[in-house]
Amino acid sequence: MNALPTLPATPAAREAATSDPVYEDAGRPGQLYARFSGGARVKVSRGRARAYPGLVSEAPPTRPFYEMAALELAGSRRVLDAGCGAGLGARLLARSFGEVVGIDADAEAIEFAVREAPLAAVTCASLERDLPFTGFDGIVAIDVLGHVADALRSVTSLSRTARPEARLFVAEAAAHPTQALRSPARRAFTPRSLAALLAYGGFDVESWITREGSFVALSARKVDDDATRAVDEAERALARGDSVGARACLQRAAGSSRPALAHEAALAAADLAFALGDGDDAIRGYFAVRESGPDDPRPLTGLSRVSHAIGRHDDAISLAESATRLDPCDAGAAIALAMALEEGSIEAALPAWRAASRLAPDSLAVASRVAVLAREARVAEVGVAALERVRSYRDPLGAPLHVELARAYLDAGRTSEARIEAKLAAVAAPTLPDARQLATQFGIAV
Repeated sequence: MNALPTLPATPAAREAATSDPVYEDAGRPGQLYARFSGGARVKVSRGRARAYPGLVSEAPPTRPFYEMAALELAGSRRVLDAGCGAGLGARLLARSFGEVVGIDADAEAIEFAVREAPLAAVTCASLERDLPFTGFDGIVAIDVLGHVADALRSVTSLSRTARPEARLFVAEAAAHPTQALRSPARRAFTPRSLAALLAYGGFDVESWITREGSFVALSARKVDDDATRAVDEAERALARGDSVGARACLQRAAGSSRPALAHEAALAAADLAFALGDGDDAIRGYFAVRESGPDDPRPLTGLSRVSHAIGRHDDAISLAESATRLDPCDAGAAIALAMALEEGSIEAALPAWRAASRLAPDSLAVASRVAVLAREARVAEVGVAALERVRSYRDPLGAPLHVELARAYLDAGRTSEARIEAKLAAVAAPTLPDARQLATQFGIAV
């Protein structure tokens, strides 16, 4: 469980040999080669994903947060840099702590980090899977939870790899209602949403480093008690399809003496009740959560969805509007409002869906609604832009994404691109009715 890559050479020699590489054009937009002093040549992709030393890019500077993390985690002996990227932060942390491990899901970044952070042990691993080692008493996660497909799964993974009472430093991009996120950034955070995510994933916030500006940052501590274990058991039960077991575990966690976790568990139980079609239990749960957290938009969002499901559309709109006023950056509230408004006019619904798409730019379901309404409003390129943004995340969405893009391209008069997407849909899922219909329309053999 604790196997790690072997550290190269002696510490003094490794650090002394490290210097910024020279960058060379690789002949493709955004692609470079980094040539290190020892002669190694490593591929580099310049973009939003990560910063490289001495290279200008759109990735935000994170060094100040790593310096803060080194202070916040003082006294830790074994530190994990989760999402270490090119290794700039791991290199800095290795100067302050006895053992630093850096992980990143991108093999290209790890190849660079091995040379950039010679005092750290870096390896390719995904936060969205169980990590192959444990025992960290300090964890750093900077500009990473906004990039992963499953933020909760990632936080849970960090909790499982941490020792009891381990400290966690987190810094993430701050959310704004008009944000324009670009791949790989999938979400940004308000202080409330970040604290809620950590509470449900097994950490209690101890102090805020910053709540304002372009990033929110905090220090938290791992909690290992019965309620936290109950949440973990609930998530495992859901993963294997045991909704009854999951509800029982969530009810147990909702009795926690820690208000933040009790609130999150009760909300999760209400959401699960709604998903299972138990409207009465969901309503009771949402009202109870509303009382324990009157500033939280999510119980109002849940009540809006219930109202929409039973045909009380005016109530659905009113509740969703109240939720968005509490937190205009909450994607769930924005989606609930767009769903409710769609029962009325395109003129009101399309801007609402576009707002939801800004908050959840990787959601195919949201982008598809944008595309449908854009088609009806005769602004097809709006739908194309939303769907192309989803495609930029390179998630394995298969034929459904190709079908939606083909339709949007047709609406926009971009026939050749529509044909390509139709062919991709037919190859990915030849028996899918929508894919077959498009194949027939374009004369593509299936």
